[in-house]
Amino acid sequence: MPQRRPAGVAIIATLRSAAGALELVSGCALLAGGGTMGTLIIQSVAEETPRLWGGVFSVAVIVIGALLFIFAGLDFGVAWGMWTLRRWAWGAALGDAVMNLLCPVALSLLSGNLVGVCTLAINGLTIALLLMPEVMRAMKIRLA
Repeated sequence: MPQRRPAGVAIIATLRSAAGALELVSGCALLAGGGTMGTLIIQSVAEETPRLWGGVFSVAVIVIGALLFIFAGLDFGVAWGMWTLRRWAWGAALGDAVMNLLCPVALSLLSGNLVGVCTLAINGLTIALLLMPEVMRAMKIRLA
């Protein structure tokens, strides 16, 4: 008899899939708009700034877009691993949630605003779900 997937696992897989989809869309937008933004920069500040900076900016935007594609692939991979109850996905999801939890906290403390409240809530929920006994049992995780 196949093992039943706990609701917490389904929620985490859905959150990872949504994050992957957002990163994919963002990556597409940056890849599509990187050259255009560089051209606009060159045209708007051509007399004040060397043309090289528009190209550097374009390349930087394109590299960031490509990195978002990589992160989207990783998020989709973790979502699939959670959905299929792979042990490695539990650790990957926990590590990702902890890193994504610490970064907004640090940025919020440094800048004095609460921009990352949604990110904090989602990653806090992910960590709480990952540490639920039924999720850990389904993923065959034993702490201690």
